[in-house]
Amino acid sequence: MESANKWLGPGEDTYAYFVELNRRGSEELTQVRNSINEREGDGEHRSERTWGALQASELIGRSAPWLREADPDVTRNEAGHGRWTLGRILDISKEAGTLYQRPKGSSAKIIALTKYKGGVGNTTNAIHLGHGLATKGLKVLLWDADAQSSMTQIAGGVVPDIELTDEDLPIDLLENNPEGILDPSCSVVRGTYFHNVDLVPANSALNELELKLITQYLNSDENDNPIGPHYRLAAVLSHIKEHYDVILIDCPPTLGINSMNALLSADCIITSLKPELLDRASFVAFTDGLAGLASIHDKEFNYFRILISQYQDGISRDPKGAVAGSVHKKTELILRTLYGEAVMENMMHYSKEIGNAASHLSSVLSIEKPIGSRQAYKRAVAVVSAVVDEVFDDLKLLWEAETDNDE
Repeated sequence: MESANKWLGPGEDTYAYFVELNRRGSEELTQVRNSINEREGDGEHRSERTWGALQASELIGRSAPWLREADPDVTRNEAGHGRWTLGRILDISKEAGTLYQRPKGSSAKIIALTKYKGGVGNTTNAIHLGHGLATKGLKVLLWDADAQSSMTQIAGGVVPDIELTDEDLPIDLLENNPEGILDPSCSVVRGTYFHNVDLVPANSALNELELKLITQYLNSDENDNPIGPHYRLAAVLSHIKEHYDVILIDCPPTLGINSMNALLSADCIITSLKPELLDRASFVAFTDGLAGLASIHDKEFNYFRILISQYQDGISRDPKGAVAGSVHKKTELILRTLYGEAVMENMMHYSKEIGNAASHLSSVLSIEKPIGSRQAYKRAVAVVSAVVDEVFDDLKLLWEAETDNDE
């Protein structure tokens, strides 16, 4: 028999109890963040990662000997080897004529990374896609629309509920005044430690915003704002989108009004889908929601892709003993049969190194040295790069089609 004194719940001290849990957790997150910042610098001013001659030359599209001859004055490490920042790499690419530039007359693409189910790697996929597209020379904005604010923590290097004030968040822009983004004093868009990547952060205040926007939506007759509460993000982005080539919105795992704002502002959807039965069932419900949104709001998307995520190769057993790898392979084939060209050719394979990077508030593209094994790091970079390359090629097709139509 269990002891009569065993603690079962907070009871009358519920409020104080959860306030205390929040304090403990926040302090622990701050300690972790401070430890990372002591080693690497903070999220906005962290020292840029650098690339060696071979990696840099591959990004430029020239040989390593060509690069060494073209840029002999580059900063060198203690071993005397040249190290190139991404900014320098892109400048050299532009001078060499190898840098891709979005065609004149084409528009920035807004991509909603959205899903119905958590635990599929959506946030890390969004960040890796943003960092990867930045290495191609694209200017990227990451918009965190999820109150869990994982994108803000990883890409921004902050503890959101402690370090971000209302002025740092797009709350007033979305609740009342989308044009406020043009105010010179507006500080919601911040730089990050990765060249060409900016961030609009989030914290748990988005939960309250969700409720306020829903209230406005349900009482639209009493709302003086001419912009519907589900179109506020589209209104905000209309003022700044052409400062970027790609805007990536990390959506919460719901089709609530924050996600609706993201979808109604977006041209494109990428949904991460774990190759397992419950995730497939969630996807069916998700597509029903998308169909309803498209019908009610007369919304069209010119790009839709399913990114198979957390994919495990070969034969491996999860903690419950299930053979994950073989299940994932079978499910991959089912998904490709069901959804055809909507399924991306490349998959975001499960990788401990991606998780390791996230726990260091980084992506595998922003760290110079492996956190785990070098082999695992190289595999993770290859996986991410393949996904990025596929999306980049698709974006180029979209832009080319757009400019062809204008001729």
